[in-house]
Amino acid sequence: GWAGWFARELVPHGPLHQGRWTIGPDAPCLARSPGRAPGPQWARLLADGHPEGYLGWIPSGSGQVVPLRPLPGPGDAEVTSYRAAARAGTLPPVLLWWISGLDAYVVLDGHDRLAAALAEAVEPPLLALHRAAAASESAAGSSVASLEREVINQAVGARQALARRYQGLSDRPAEPPAGPERTRAWPMPGGLAAWNRHAAGWTAAGPR
Repeated sequence: GWAGWFARELVPHGPLHQGRWTIGPDAPCLARSPGRAPGPQWARLLADGHPEGYLGWIPSGSGQVVPLRPLPGPGDAEVTSYRAAARAGTLPPVLLWWISGLDAYVVLDGHDRLAAALAEAVEPPLLALHRAAAASESAAGSSVASLEREVINQAVGARQALARRYQGLSDRPAEPPAGPERTRAWPMPGGLAAWNRHAAGWTAAGPR
């Protein structure tokens, strides 16, 4: 239910753009354990020191979690109410977004909930958002369809090329599931001046 709610809210307010996206409880890059939630010691993956936290890529990448604003203290009013939910096992999930350029997740929504989980020393429920890589089968299917059209049109060599393509597909070993696609970005309209105005208007009352 939470995945559906976040998906609906992300359409008008989130970073989604053209392409395939997934959102779900599996964080395929977190802790380098595809399809598995992070273990009880997941808090060690939190990149501390906002706004100048350190990310280490050696020896096998970062895979850390980066808050987009300072986490509130354990006595903050919102955190206090979420701490009760954390103890009861009803804490709403923290929404993470995979950023390939950082090789890490950022906290897109749920800073207060994350702080509550830390204060209670419990593992927070997580949902991960990332761009989904195009399925390799789609590209292969397009290639076969193109060759089949050439055979119908009696193009020279098309029948032999199609036979080789079929043979190649049958000999190809099964591929592992595709991981997250690289994150994209575009220049901000108005350039640096527009960004400075936008950043100056940002306050700590961002997503909670």
